[in-house]
Amino acid sequence: MKNPLVTSLLIILILLFQSNPVISQDFSKLQIGIFAGYGKDYYNRKLNGAGGIPDAKSHFASKHSIEVGAYGEKFVAHRISVLVRTYYSNQNVPTNTLCNCNHLDYLQKERHHIVSLGLSLRGYLSGRSLVKLVAGLGLQTEYFLGYSEKRNDSTRFHGNAQEYNRFNPRVSGEMGLQWKRIGLFGEYKGDLGNTFSKRYRLSTGGEVRRSIFRHGYSIKLSFLLTKPVSN
Repeated sequence: MKNPLVTSLLIILILLFQSNPVISQDFSKLQIGIFAGYGKDYYNRKLNGAGGIPDAKSHFASKHSIEVGAYGEKFVAHRISVLVRTYYSNQNVPTNTLCNCNHLDYLQKERHHIVSLGLSLRGYLSGRSLVKLVAGLGLQTEYFLGYSEKRNDSTRFHGNAQEYNRFNPRVSGEMGLQWKRIGLFGEYKGDLGNTFSKRYRLSTGGEVRRSIFRHGYSIKLSFLLTKPVSN
């Protein structure tokens, strides 16, 4: 997947890493924090082969997407850190998004539930200023927990992915500000290709492949639980 934001962040981090020496062991303390995000996801559905609803939308968006999680951060240079993040997210999407069936007009709401584990590289661009400008780039692996549907004013959770791949790799890029324990970031996340997909055979013998590509933007607020490391 080609994205100018991700490419620009990668170049910034490489230049920053080359200009900063590795820090001493005294400054490599692990920092622990929590975060929450709110945003919107955009989807591109592809269908190769016969099947599905003929007039189904190929492009659609979530009404909103939310996430909550925790992270550990450790500096590897004076202004470069590595983060491990884990989080839960859900997306309020148009009904019949996952099944794409022709008999579910009575659905009122659909929501997807996902957990993720990722590794990120973060650069502090403004040095020792009180409010630090931050840029980051990361990779995540998501696991699709299941989806919930609301019908007849009753919500039911389904612990499956309608035969789509549950594990999906993603890339992320972020920019924001860090003030003491508090961080405010804008973040982009996108699938690495059409990995959220499934294949099956029709009774006629033909093969069908469906995929849903997802990417989106969010505003994220973070809070350090441990004392910030001076960098």
